[in-house]
Amino acid sequence: MRVILEAINGVEREKPPVKDKDVMFVRPIQRLAKIDSFRPDLGCLHVNNAAQATRIIKACRVVSERCQQIQAQAEAKFA
Repeated sequence: MRVILEAINGVEREKPPVKDKDVMFVRPIQRLAKIDSFRPDLGCLHVNNAAQATRIIKACRVVSERCQQIQAQAEAKFA
C-alpha cells in the first residue's frame, strides 16, 4: 500500500549508493576476470555450427572493444 501511495503522491525514496560490484556493465567483466582456471574451449563447448560461431565471434569483438573503452575511461579518470 505504501508503494502505491508513494507512486501516486510522487514521493521518492533515496536510493543507496551504487557499488562497483553492482554496476550492470562491470559485473560480468569482474566475474570473468576472477576465473583463475579460465578455459576458452569451455566457452566454445556448445557451439554447434558456423553461424553460431560467427555470432559469438562478433559478440566477443564487440565486448572486447567496449571493455577497452571502459578501461580507457577508468584510466583517464583514476590513473
